[in-house]
Amino acid sequence: MNLDEINKEIKKVMDSKNKTGLSEFEGYSPEEMHHIIHFLFDEVCPVQLNQLSKEELNMIPILNGVKFLVNYLIENESIKLTVKGFLPTKIVAELYSQKYFAEEIIESGISKLYKETDSLFVNISRILAELSGIVKKAKGTLSLTAKGKKCLHNEQDLLENLFRVYCRKFNWAYYDRYEMMDIGRLGCGFTLLLLNKYGDSKLNQNFYAQKYFTAYPMLKENVHSMYRTVDEYVANCYTLRSFDRFGRLFGLIQNDKGVKYKDPIMIQKSKLFDSIFKFVPTGN
Repeated sequence: MNLDEINKEIKKVMDSKNKTGLSEFEGYSPEEMHHIIHFLFDEVCPVQLNQLSKEELNMIPILNGVKFLVNYLIENESIKLTVKGFLPTKIVAELYSQKYFAEEIIESGISKLYKETDSLFVNISRILAELSGIVKKAKGTLSLTAKGKKCLHNEQDLLENLFRVYCRKFNWAYYDRYEMMDIGRLGCGFTLLLLNKYGDSKLNQNFYAQKYFTAYPMLKENVHSMYRTVDEYVANCYTLRSFDRFGRLFGLIQNDKGVKYKDPIMIQKSKLFDSIFKFVPTGN
């Protein structure tokens, strides 16, 4: 056997291994996991997006938040931003008052809603609108782009754009003090696979964290925690970003925080979840 033949045999073996399902990936192969990480929602990915009805689209909080800003700009042409580039207090109050997304710290009165950054939902609605290219900042004002003027005619396209921007471009560490930048966002499609497989029942959020870090153990490397174990520390980071933010913002989960502060947080996929996604079985 010559060198070329040997190399061909080695390639066959490697290709076979890359296409073999692994238990740590819930039966999906390294090749499929590569598609989940780098081509999320594309045709080659096991996680894809379905076409939703108008009623279903209206149930997605972050889509409603972005649509509110688009509609406001259609009616008013532009928004004069604050000196620091944020939405004015009047619009902040109007958007939050729509109750698309409740924030416990505001609802309980612990924090007062005044400026844009007082509300994660209002702030992220504006940021995603910009990252999606449907609005632009210029000379202290916010205005619609040509893409933005078209988006309300196809809310499905707008939603798909928001999913891709949130999962591929947006910095998931933006709202917390965890130093691990990639936790949650990297492989978020795998979290969706887990919810699809196990989400019919209420399960402790740490169940998902354990499976996530079994698939991506490298994300725990070089992590240090002064007040808790590394496993607890990274699990809290993952569940905060994946469920309390991503999951709730896109209407993917129901979460039960329990009565007492230390009660476990139970996660279950929402009824809308199964309508939003299509999951291709491994090996197809």
